[in-house]
Amino acid sequence: MPSTLGLRDMEPEYHYQYSALPLPTSIRLVSIQNTPNENVGFQLSMRVVDLEDFPVYEALSYTWGRPLTVFPSAEARDEALEDDEPLPVLCDGKVLYVRRNLYAYLLQWRRITAIMANNPPADLVEYSASTGLRLPDEMWIDALCISQNDITEKGVQVALMGRIYRQTRKITVWLGPEDVFTRPALEILFRLASTPRHVVRRAREENPTEMAARCKALRLPAWDSGYWWSAFAFLQRAWFRRSWVIQELALAPDAQMQCGLLTFPWSSLANACINLTEIGLGEAMDMWAWFEISGPKLDTPLWDDEGVPIIGHSERLDSDRNLRNSQFSLLHLLDACRGCDSSDPRDKIYAFLDIASFDNDVDGESSMIVADYHLSAVQVYLEAAWKILLSSGGTLEVLSRQSLPVEGESESKVPGLSSWVPDWSTGPFTKRLSGPTGAGEWAACQYRHWTPSQSQPQKGKRLYDQPVLTVQGALVDTVVEVTDVSQSNKSTEPSLATLTDPSGSYGFSITKSGVVAARLPKEYPWTADLQEPGEVLWRTMVADTILGESPAPQEYHAMEGELTEDELAIMRESDMRYYERLGDGIVSLHADWSMDLAPQKQMLARAVYGLLRDHHASESSSGQRMLERPETPVQFDEFGLDAPRKEPTQAYDEEEDGQKTMAATLTSRRERISTGRAIFRTEENYLGNGPRSVLPGDQVWVLEGASTPIVLRPKGDTGRFVLVGEAYVHGIMRGEAFAREGFTMKEIELE
Repeated sequence: MPSTLGLRDMEPEYHYQYSALPLPTSIRLVSIQNTPNENVGFQLSMRVVDLEDFPVYEALSYTWGRPLTVFPSAEARDEALEDDEPLPVLCDGKVLYVRRNLYAYLLQWRRITAIMANNPPADLVEYSASTGLRLPDEMWIDALCISQNDITEKGVQVALMGRIYRQTRKITVWLGPEDVFTRPALEILFRLASTPRHVVRRAREENPTEMAARCKALRLPAWDSGYWWSAFAFLQRAWFRRSWVIQELALAPDAQMQCGLLTFPWSSLANACINLTEIGLGEAMDMWAWFEISGPKLDTPLWDDEGVPIIGHSERLDSDRNLRNSQFSLLHLLDACRGCDSSDPRDKIYAFLDIASFDNDVDGESSMIVADYHLSAVQVYLEAAWKILLSSGGTLEVLSRQSLPVEGESESKVPGLSSWVPDWSTGPFTKRLSGPTGAGEWAACQYRHWTPSQSQPQKGKRLYDQPVLTVQGALVDTVVEVTDVSQSNKSTEPSLATLTDPSGSYGFSITKSGVVAARLPKEYPWTADLQEPGEVLWRTMVADTILGESPAPQEYHAMEGELTEDELAIMRESDMRYYERLGDGIVSLHADWSMDLAPQKQMLARAVYGLLRDHHASESSSGQRMLERPETPVQFDEFGLDAPRKEPTQAYDEEEDGQKTMAATLTSRRERISTGRAIFRTEENYLGNGPRSVLPGDQVWVLEGASTPIVLRPKGDTGRFVLVGEAYVHGIMRGEAFAREGFTMKEIELE
């Protein structure tokens, strides 16, 4: 890396100073100067242009921070963590500091420019047309082209970003430098990208349970091959989690990926990832994530001896830009991209403004949001919540995006939000029950709509200054018992709370849930058909929906029958050794088994058996972010598990496979709905599945505009409430609560 010591010593008067942009449509473009001596450092130049003049430029898409998140060794990780100090570059003779990942890209840009200058193709125009490789003369790079310390300018430029990306010739996606995983990953990803979609689907359909057979049919490496770990490491690069990526790819007319000196089209990577999902290899990559894949770091030029790119670039098809002309609401985009990262929590909203659809006017209030970095993150999130709410057509679906965290578990970057305002800076503490990926069509409110009160929103007062929401609702019942979620990942010993989630913090205890359900009456009072507590529990754990069918088919209840002798033997001889390490919860399980509750007993026994086996499997397959090859292979039989199966050698048992599929479906559904939740019982023996933060004394409400019941916490004697979160409550999901005596709506306030 070129020396930067001399630049660091330059006096402040030699630091680059940004001049004010002359017009609202003005932007800056940066170019790189070719210098014969690499030790001089970068020589950049900046100029101001007007978008109205349609200048020719390209844009850079990259991550400001470290590009890598997976490392081949602890030493490599530690070196990357320590080596993150900004580096100085020269821009028009003045010093400008850039982060290391951008510096690495500038280094490659200058290197490629030098190669082309010293070895130009005979016909550069024809060469660029045939290869798709066009070196940028000028680029728009946000960290350089926006004065980051000028908040007003930053807001104006962010508002222009949609136009900036639409007018660019193309974007270059900089994934970071090459590492030992890059080339094995690209080799397998390109092979996947070239496989027709129908061939991939046929391989999965013909081999529903055998991953090895799928890979063999597609002529891919074995599912435990190191190639898949390389692909996993490559796709864990930080760029793939950036919030701004969606807008950049959606709006740019062309996109070229670059990793080190390797370039390839975005469409190839997109096709590879789609096929990867179709094959179902994600879990397999995690399974073998502990293997370290080592090899020489190749640092060859982008061209071979004849000047042909090693990995070329192809024209981007219109079909690759489906998002560009689609109309997605802001709420839809925020949902889909909630796991994306941004260094500034306000950008979790601002990154999607140019591709979100907004109603022109809602009750005299514009639904548009304008980026304004003078506002705090709390104000930005509150304004977004109000805009979503006022344009939702009378639904309170925004409430389903937020739940109260368990005390001490919040990872929010935006403290101080109203309880009803979604915190987009962190992932949801519970998965939604409603929506296209949830439990289907609920109608707890009988399709009644929320209407703003006469005093809300207050005219003449900015939305971000109105933290209280008035809703109309009716009280159903009060919570009296909740699954104990006190055990967490603070202990190094496994707990019931960590059996479904080895990370510990979002575990779901079936055993403790059974303790709560065991106190229900023998016949559940809130369903038309007679249901015993065991059936009520499993239906509540899956939100009474399997494969989109609700109520869930009765045959799934029939699966909770007697345990086989083999299962009992494994529990007694192998898994029982964990019982003494599981804490107080297992005492309750023993108490359950001593009671005359056969359905619960069998269901809990089968559930705990499955959980313990899942826990063992997760122990033997958990990947690490820093990887060292194990000295000896993992022995699967150490956990009482079978080794990975080879090709089947006996006749296919359709009935047995059907049972396995049903069991897997039931388990998958339960994990999807109940992970991060807790079972609770109310005073009148409703059984519910709500956020882990539910406490005795919380109240179950039906709110107009909310398709699911909502758990609220009274805030002292103020008459106001704190939103705990939405819940599945067995027996009132389709408006049955309206038949309750004295069930009347009234206005209440959430804060």
